[in-house]
Amino acid sequence: MNKPKTAKSNNGELFFIKFDNYFIKKQFNIDANELSLSDRKKLFNKFYNSIKDLNVANYETVRNWFGINERRKPKRVHLIRLAFALKWNSKDLDDCIVLGISEPCLQVNDYKEFIVMYCLDNGLSYDTYKKTVQIYEDNYNYDINFAFTTHTSRLKKFYAEVKNYNLEDFIIWIIKNMSLFKGYSKVTYDCFIKLMDSTYAIVKENIHEELKKELSYTDFSNWAAANNITEREYDIAIPRYVKNKLRVKSIKGTANEEHYREIRNLAKIAYSKDTIMKESIKELWPFLSIPLYNNLMEVPESDKKEFLSNMSKFSPSYVTNLVHIKEQKQEELGLIKKYNEAGEKEKQELKQQLKDKRQRVRQINRLDLLAPAHYVSQNRFLKTHKDYDPDLAKKEFEKYANDILKSCGMRELDENYETDYIILSSFNHTEVTFLSDLFDE
Repeated sequence: MNKPKTAKSNNGELFFIKFDNYFIKKQFNIDANELSLSDRKKLFNKFYNSIKDLNVANYETVRNWFGINERRKPKRVHLIRLAFALKWNSKDLDDCIVLGISEPCLQVNDYKEFIVMYCLDNGLSYDTYKKTVQIYEDNYNYDINFAFTTHTSRLKKFYAEVKNYNLEDFIIWIIKNMSLFKGYSKVTYDCFIKLMDSTYAIVKENIHEELKKELSYTDFSNWAAANNITEREYDIAIPRYVKNKLRVKSIKGTANEEHYREIRNLAKIAYSKDTIMKESIKELWPFLSIPLYNNLMEVPESDKKEFLSNMSKFSPSYVTNLVHIKEQKQEELGLIKKYNEAGEKEKQELKQQLKDKRQRVRQINRLDLLAPAHYVSQNRFLKTHKDYDPDLAKKEFEKYANDILKSCGMRELDENYETDYIILSSFNHTEVTFLSDLFDE
């Protein structure tokens, strides 16, 4: 299918590909940008009448998928229901997930999505899918040791064979091989960890360089030598040195006092793993309540707000949950076990606990990878090139990012999508520009 292209409105603002663009093109082979509101409503009414009894989503939700009133993309669970309603195969659903809502492709490591693939490719119903999931969970071995290795390609080969099994044999196979279904992609997880480790290393190095520079304006080196303090002891020695300096009454209220306090703050960041994480997140994701988009004037306000809203989700707790996804998945399975064994009274409370847990257990998405990839790529370019060439820097970033995205089953960079356009706009400047710089006031 040809993807709809980004166009410009009369006032010069860009039209980016949204779910309604993608879905209307896929379902009706019509360019959504050329539709009037009344035509959209006609298409919606025709479509909704065909699925309203199939428990896909409510009336207003589906209207938003068509860009009526609001433009919202469906959740992954909605797309799975939609795929069954429209009798798609797994490839149709995969394309819609990757190109329509810019999420990772169907995860063969997740038993639910593996079952989705089988049921769709064999023309089975949504009810059959739900029953198969329940049979799997009823037979779950909660003492199993997961195969925490990268075996996505292996599972894909297995699927090519088992998708031809009858349902009974398929269920026997997935129960027998449940150690393969850990619930997330190890390839994607490893990419994320590697990118974050690289980011931490760069931030730490930069802060250490700044700390070294600020200390050079003081007598710290003489003080350290006189007290036989080695560089390995600086994490304890620098705060002690600053504390002694701040006790001197003559520096109270002077620029020197502020300078020593800044040194103490830099040392705290430089020698604390938790603080390095917080500083790294500040470098990657801006937290501005009323940002100015000086370099993004052609991007519609709604798209800029959506991008910033997605960026603002990132916090130390968000990153920690992604880093510890293995433990989070095991806790989720433990709750499923309790739920299956509980009486009716306890099930309501456990159902809420499961819901809360699943909100914390998130799949790593494109922006989780693109933000640190951009930061790492820009810093690498500065180290390996004498002068900053934005065109060359962009080319190197696109190659670096696309290799990562492709390995993780995600859509490659495409400026027709607002997130990618905003990220790539950082290369429209003659000086190196990080994502946070795009939102500076």
